[in-house]
Amino acid sequence: MVNERGNKLNNCVMGSRAIFKVVSLLIAIRAIVGLMIFALFSCCSKNIDPLIQYTDGNLQIFEKGIISTDSNHEGISFISKDYDEIIFTRSSKDFKTSHLIYSKFKKGIWSTPKAISMTNSNYEAGIAFSPDMKKAFFTNKAPIKNKSLKDEWNIWQVDVASAQAYNKDSARPLEVPVNSDSMDCCITMNSNGTTLFSSNRDGTWDIYLAKYENGGFENIKKLSGAINSNIYDEWPSFINDDENIIFFSSIRKDGFGGDDLYYSKYDNGKWSKAKLFDDKFNSSSYEDSAFITKDGEYLFFSSWRPTSFSKEVSNIYIKRIDNEFNKSIAID
Repeated sequence: MVNERGNKLNNCVMGSRAIFKVVSLLIAIRAIVGLMIFALFSCCSKNIDPLIQYTDGNLQIFEKGIISTDSNHEGISFISKDYDEIIFTRSSKDFKTSHLIYSKFKKGIWSTPKAISMTNSNYEAGIAFSPDMKKAFFTNKAPIKNKSLKDEWNIWQVDVASAQAYNKDSARPLEVPVNSDSMDCCITMNSNGTTLFSSNRDGTWDIYLAKYENGGFENIKKLSGAINSNIYDEWPSFINDDENIIFFSSIRKDGFGGDDLYYSKYDNGKWSKAKLFDDKFNSSSYEDSAFITKDGEYLFFSSWRPTSFSKEVSNIYIKRIDNEFNKSIAID
């Protein structure tokens, strides 16, 4: 009788141990599977292309309701080489206020856009970075202590800590002859330090070329009549690293209406006569701020054309570049 009870007890204990081992094994397997899923999710999250929804080649409004809105004007100035950081200008409908805005692509979504402030001005617009990313240049309407410059549009520089952090104490307007006793704005720069900006110092807004070297701007000169004119205004937005393509906007008689996008190509020692982007990009409204990403994959620009999404403000547009586009602007 005692042996029988002992055997039953042993069987019970052994059964419990077996069950415990099975449960432990299941828990271990579940943990391993969980870690594998987490690792796979993390890997996939990190490798998500921030522009994946724009790879079909269609012209689209960029990030409706997040970056592009129906209540402000927006124009993009900078996107990182991995496409995961952007800086754009957001202006009020009446353009009385303007701020530079930062957003980062993280875990599959763009972060809530936040204003980045270079000065205490209520009007900062456009941004260009020096080749070493240690200086940023932008258009500002802040008061000028040096009264050789007007308290209007001037080009300023500021020290860069990161794409979303700047040293306000270092902010200052650029010296003459980049700035002038007139208005100056719309600076853009390529990876070589070759710079374009616009100024109305000669009576109309014209595009000037300069070279950023050793912390300053050299060889400043106005571009030829093939690009600039004595009648119309011109505002630059892009020069490629090969320095043979320029994009700019202008209101001209041959355009579609409002500001239109134009380009010029440098060949045989001179810039070609400015040519108009076709109606896939230009409209009867206003277009500007066109540039191509560093890898040559995407075109961004801003347009005020009315859509079902917005009717009284300009939005940021994006298009994956294809052979048709390359042929249309003669990019080799």
